[in-house]
Amino acid sequence: MTIATIQPLLLALRQKYHHSLLQGVLTINAQGVASNADSSSRLSIKVAAGIAEQLKSHSGERLAGQTSGNEFEAITAEFVRESFAQFQHLRPGTWSVEQVGNRNRRAIAEFEQYAHLTALDAAAKRDPQLAAALGSDYTISPDVVVVRQLESDEAINAHQHLLDTSLANRSALRAANGGKPLLHASISTKWTIR
Repeated sequence: MTIATIQPLLLALRQKYHHSLLQGVLTINAQGVASNADSSSRLSIKVAAGIAEQLKSHSGERLAGQTSGNEFEAITAEFVRESFAQFQHLRPGTWSVEQVGNRNRRAIAEFEQYAHLTALDAAAKRDPQLAAALGSDYTISPDVVVVRQLESDEAINAHQHLLDTSLANRSALRAANGGKPLLHASISTKWTIR
C-alpha cells in the first residue's frame, strides 16, 4: 500500500509563478535568445537560456522592455502576496505586498526605518559640502515591497489592557505615535540579466 504524497503549497505557488512568467514574459525569439537576456552579452544570453530551459519556455515575441518589466513586477508581487499570506500564523498583523511600479515610485524614505533620509536630503540641499559627502544615490525606489502596517491601541489592547497613553510613546509599531509603515522587504525585479 502506498501513501499519496501531498504537494507542498509553496511548491504549487512557485509553479504557478513560473507558469505565469511563461505567458508572454519569458519567451525565446527566433534566434534562440530568451527575452530576459541582454542580447549584446554572451554570458547574459547563456544564463538567460539556462533559466528559460529550466522553466520550459517556448518561442514567442518579446514584449517591449517596459511592458515585460512591469509584467515581471506584477507577477512577482502576486507570488509574494499569495505566499506571504500563508505565514500569517508566524507573523501576525496587517501586512500588504505592493507593486510600486515606474510611474508611482515610492521612495524608501516613506517607511519608518528610512524616514531619516528625508531629513538628510533636505540638509544636503542646503549644504553643498554635505551633498558632496553623501552623494545622491542613498535613496532607492523599490519595485515590490512587503509592508507591516501600524497597530491601533484598540488592536494592541484587544485581549487585555496592555498600555495607555503614558506608555510606548516611541514604539514604531503603534499608530498613535504617528509613525510610518514598517518596511519588511524591498524586492528588486530587474527583468534583463546584465
